[in-house]
Amino acid sequence: HTGVMVQAGLNMGPCHACVLGWAKSFCKNLDDETKTIHDLKVVGATSMVWSIIRSVVPSEITDHIMECLEELPLLVT
Repeated sequence: HTGVMVQAGLNMGPCHACVLGWAKSFCKNLDDETKTIHDLKVVGATSMVWSIIRSVVPSEITDHIMECLEELPLLVT
């Protein structure tokens, strides 16, 4: 398996120490440029998937999702 697991967004931490924080899925110490390139790919892929969803799912559903998302903190990379 040559792929990578991508985790983007908020993380509640382990069960024994619930702490709200930004998710980090890098298991190596990568340089900032590599992390930035990886993040840009994640944001691009997520944007494409969301655009496809919005084109096929009724707007009543996606509008409700957008309203709920507005209550969450913005995604940072």
